[in-house]
Amino acid sequence: MPVTLKEVHEFTASLNRKIEKCENGEGLECATLDAALSHYAGICCEYMTGVREWARAIFSDKQKFDGSVEEVWKREGRSLYTFGLEIAQYSEQAGVDCYDLPGQCRLKAALADIDRLLRNWVIPAPSIAPAARIGLPGDVIDAEKIGSRLDSLPPLPADWKPSDRVQRLIFRALRRGV
Repeated sequence: MPVTLKEVHEFTASLNRKIEKCENGEGLECATLDAALSHYAGICCEYMTGVREWARAIFSDKQKFDGSVEEVWKREGRSLYTFGLEIAQYSEQAGVDCYDLPGQCRLKAALADIDRLLRNWVIPAPSIAPAARIGLPGDVIDAEKIGSRLDSLPPLPADWKPSDRVQRLIFRALRRGV
């Protein structure tokens, strides 16, 4: 999960190496136009996954926000979007009606995701509610301990009913054995 400045630089450099590898004709990943389009779409998806993981780490307070990391994400996203757009436009010009290019659709969808992300960029912030940040200690995760704690609770009164209407319906169904 790329979250620090160094990790983000390494991550985006690996994406750029994948682009260069395809541009240089190395390997079979980009042997055809459709394969190249699919390859670039995959790189766009990797970028989106990296940004989401970074934002999720900040939201869950596992990583502090760093403006320089954000700038790298945005700069690399704009660069990837521009490059992908050129490739998509080239494929439209090179495309022939009798050939099916599913990679073109994948690339266009991935580019739309990046465009939407960059246009509607929201600076990630830690969750306000503590629930997103609370991790369970290792000893609580033990299922047997949880089961024994639940078994030690006193039973509900026979006439107890939940206050919520939906919960009452579920509770009645559970009591009937449905």
